Amino acid sequence: MNRELTKLAIIFEMGVKMMETRQLEKDLKINGSMTVSGGTFNNVSINGSGVINGDVQCTSFKINGACDIKGNLKAETGVIRGRASIKEDLFIHDFDVNGRSDLKGGLYASSFRVKGACSIKKEVNTESIKIHGKLDIEAGCNTDSFFSDGVVYIEEVLQAQEVEMSLRNSNSKIRKIFSESVVVRKNNVTNGILGWLKALFSMAGETGILQVKEINGKNVHVEATVAEKIIGQHVVIGEGCKIALVEYVDTIEVSKDAKVGKQVKVGA
Repeated sequence: MNRELTKLAIIFEMGVKMMETRQLEKDLKINGSMTVSGGTFNNVSINGSGVINGDVQCTSFKINGACDIKGNLKAETGVIRGRASIKEDLFIHDFDVNGRSDLKGGLYASSFRVKGACSIKKEVNTESIKIHGKLDIEAGCNTDSFFSDGVVYIEEVLQAQEVEMSLRNSNSKIRKIFSESVVVRKNNVTNGILGWLKALFSMAGETGILQVKEINGKNVHVEATVAEKIIGQHVVIGEGCKIALVEYVDTIEVSKDAKVGKQVKVGA
């Protein structure tokens, strides 16, 4: 685990100890339209439209309506099915976004899953990320495991132990990827009714690509990727790729349907 994730574990431990020393007696429930002050709660449930002024610390939160939190949020678990805006940082163990989430600060999480849409202004530090919807990060992202079969935009560096991406019809864009293992594949799955419908209604010939300035990893296998540079020990350049420069240590494979400007074998 990298230094940022070690820091993340320490923050979580401190948060748990703080919550154990407080008596969490009250829940916060908003069913209509209400503005309340921040504080320490057991469970937070928003089914209407709510504004919370100040920091919030709770065991869990569920947002089915709309909520603006004008401060930091610290929780063990959280689910957003409606719309949420958080002005400062979010510290959480398990975070699910099934609706729309807008984080003006950073995210510190153990498990982070997106099936809806989530935008994050500052850096993301997690142990695992799974994207089935859309994720937009205006800074960098540090994680152990990164999986996406949705749409991803990361303006700075994605740093992970493993990266796996299955590209849909929409393009994804990441400035740089640093990882031990990088796998980027075209999503050609059409099994089942859902897959058949997606294939039926998608634009003919439309294919999503990954745009990236640089990929640096030990094992790199990419398809439908446009990159300035790829550096790896074992490199596979699959169909639909356009790569300006590939630097490899041991092995390289290039598909006949890929374009590589220059290949350079380098020392270990």
